[in-house]
Amino acid sequence: MNTTDTTSARSITTTSSLFRSPTANIEFISSSNTLFKLHSTYLAPQTSAGLARLPTGSLDISKPVRLTEGSEVLEILFQFIEPPPSDPNGQRALASLEDADPTLFFAVAEAAEKYSVSSAISACHARMEQLLADHPLEILNHSTLHNHPTLADKAAYQALSHPLSSTALKLTAPGLLSRYITYSATWLYTTTAILALFTSPTTAEHPCPRSAVLYAECHRALPAGPIHAIARADDIIRETAVALDVDAMQVRCLGLGAVSLGERDGDGDGDGDGEDRRCACEIDIEEVEERVRRMVAECGGLRPFSAVRVGV
Repeated sequence: MNTTDTTSARSITTTSSLFRSPTANIEFISSSNTLFKLHSTYLAPQTSAGLARLPTGSLDISKPVRLTEGSEVLEILFQFIEPPPSDPNGQRALASLEDADPTLFFAVAEAAEKYSVSSAISACHARMEQLLADHPLEILNHSTLHNHPTLADKAAYQALSHPLSSTALKLTAPGLLSRYITYSATWLYTTTAILALFTSPTTAEHPCPRSAVLYAECHRALPAGPIHAIARADDIIRETAVALDVDAMQVRCLGLGAVSLGERDGDGDGDGDGEDRRCACEIDIEEVEERVRRMVAECGGLRPFSAVRVGV
């Protein structure tokens, strides 16, 4: 075993069960003193540039290189660089990011960026897409720190459903917190203005069933309530149209003010009076779309997080 000195040799407590090939010609030591033996042929600038450059410009394969990551992190990361050996049945025990707990996963993601392991970075991004709803703040911090704007936009939007007071400790990337506060404030101002376009069914003089659905849908979809799938004005309009398309209610009201409910003979609504209650309001859906778009424009637009600049 190659070591830098006898102290390093004694500090090694174990050798990785996956990376222990006798033909390996390069060694890494984790922060927990686990030895990993790899073949230098798998280290290349296009696949793992950060490791290929260790420790000072060119890798010295005659000495083990001590890394700051723990053995659990490196065990996963190295599988994206060198295929682990097959078991007696010819199967390879490939790393599964889905099985890693969040703390371990984000540590692997940071190591992948640190050492420029391209395949691991791609795999981590795919996993982050699945974790956006549950870990938006961690993903926003990671994607901002490592300049992945598309992922940052998605994470910032999902983070709107979290109290602002809970974000400060997790948004540690330089300048991130001030940008996010600006982004969040713009969203709150805009969406509050949009909600004001619609009459609350609790305050309307003559509540309309469809108005109630619209109002509830707006609060469900916008940051005033849980965040789901609305990020642009067109999405707000689309979701609103879906909410209004409730044929079973047999009413046609867009909730843009107090309305009166008229009655007309219908197909029977089960109440035995032979009358079908319909809303007398006949406002065109295009008017709703125009009002929403105009309000968004007046509020400065619902910009993606990557477009937010502070102090510019």
